[in-house]
Amino acid sequence: AGAERLEAVVKASNAALRINPRNSRALNYLGIALRRLKRFEEALATWQRAIEVEPGAFDTWSNLGTMYALTGNIEKAEECIRKGAALAGVAEDRWHAAAWRNLAVLELFLKKPDAEKHLATAIKCGPSESKSWVLRAKMNLERASFEEALDDAKHADRMGEFQDPLAKRVRALAHLARGELDAAVEQAT
Repeated sequence: AGAERLEAVVKASNAALRINPRNSRALNYLGIALRRLKRFEEALATWQRAIEVEPGAFDTWSNLGTMYALTGNIEKAEECIRKGAALAGVAEDRWHAAAWRNLAVLELFLKKPDAEKHLATAIKCGPSESKSWVLRAKMNLERASFEEALDDAKHADRMGEFQDPLAKRVRALAHLARGELDAAVEQAT
């Protein structure tokens, strides 16, 4: 969303919070908007407040952890993202999928062994979430499983009606790795 829309979210969230200062949903959405506006300190404070209000909100823990990761506090990021995934459990919706995908991304970054297992949980929670499939395609690409990478990237691209730029990029890279220059160029353009 553009800055104008994000500022509208900030305004609406603050209006909701004036009515009910303990509205954890409004706090979470406010944090998201502030993060996207690159107002990181405000986003951190907002999510910390949201957790005080509703300590069992898995998506807020995950968002807070992501914010810590963006600001370089990897230890705190891991603590929060792990807590968010544990609180999420396994349920089929995009928010649960995002919590597990965030954990998988962090574990990939930290080179931890459970990244693939947690990504599988994200896919189980959100089988139609293209971001998880793109991440798995990238993982397959990195370990030189080019056929699997291509299959996962095609699947993600299909979900996005063949308009997903991340899926197209991974498809292009997989084709390139397989020596299929024409197919790589087609996906890249």
